[in-house]
Amino acid sequence: MRAALGARVAQADEELEGSQGGGALSGIAVCHNCPLQSVMAEGTIPEDVRRFLLLSIPTVAHLEAMLLLRSAPSHAWPAQSAAARLYISERIAADLLGELHSAGILAAGEEPGTYRFAPAPELATVIDNVALAYARDLVGVTDLIHSRTGRKAQIFADAFKIRGGS
Repeated sequence: MRAALGARVAQADEELEGSQGGGALSGIAVCHNCPLQSVMAEGTIPEDVRRFLLLSIPTVAHLEAMLLLRSAPSHAWPAQSAAARLYISERIAADLLGELHSAGILAAGEEPGTYRFAPAPELATVIDNVALAYARDLVGVTDLIHSRTGRKAQIFADAFKIRGGS
């Protein structure tokens, strides 16, 4: 298992090194002197990516669904196929795809209940940057998404604290 994971990481690194990425990074030209590249090398997440993740991506499952459909933009995905690839139930996949569609990230496919990656033009670049950030700093990106959920839970819990001196 570890060897297979190591091979996948090495393959992803090779894709990042080339000027033409493949797979989930398809369509991203990698520039080793670009500001995004140097920021990502330092382990920080660019501000546009942070803002998009905090405002538009409520869970890691939403992020992974978006990136899955991004990996094959001409393919129309039914919830059943997305669920199988994401290891989630078909109902949850259908909800995720519907929410990403409502957010302007996915378009309805020709067949009912299918979706394809077709972000609004103003989202395309930031989604490419999100994909790159996730490939470079999976833990940082997922921690950022989870921090949003954690803050909401803390606010909810704080509402039940007994306040002194009223």
